[in-house]
Amino acid sequence: MRVEPHPRCGGPLAWAALVAALAGCVSRGAPLTDDSGVAPPDGGAGGDPPAWDLVASGAREDLRGLWGSGSGDVWAVGDGGAITRHGLPDTWTTVPSGTSAALYSIWGSAADDIWTVGTAGTVLHWNGSDWASVSSGTDRDLYAVWGSGAHDVWIVGAGGTMLHRGP
Repeated sequence: MRVEPHPRCGGPLAWAALVAALAGCVSRGAPLTDDSGVAPPDGGAGGDPPAWDLVASGAREDLRGLWGSGSGDVWAVGDGGAITRHGLPDTWTTVPSGTSAALYSIWGSAADDIWTVGTAGTVLHWNGSDWASVSSGTDRDLYAVWGSGAHDVWIVGAGGTMLHRGP
């Protein structure tokens, strides 16, 4: 596989540069400097990339998955069924999940259509007001969830498990 030179730096775009560019895109107020939609590795400020801020999540358990529909609606999931939500104003709130299973991944198509998966076939769905358990048909651990929209959701897990909900 041949790696083409990156137009900004003249050399191959290494993972470190990609991570730095992405960090610039998601940091608070990082300006975009061209039409590509990607901020330069310096965060667009002409200096060092923005530093990471340590944020109090309110969770005591290890957190393993993160997803958000926007800066005022970010969710984190983790061990012991932990689910915490970042909203406006800038606060994190624990949301009851109804499970003690470790949750590994979270994804949504909208603020009122969110899926999370975890150990022993655990699948939960958020409808905008509550988390509800949804049968997965398996007792294997589920590690990741992703979809292209509300009616096309994929889940993968232990032992090659792959689940699909949709057309």
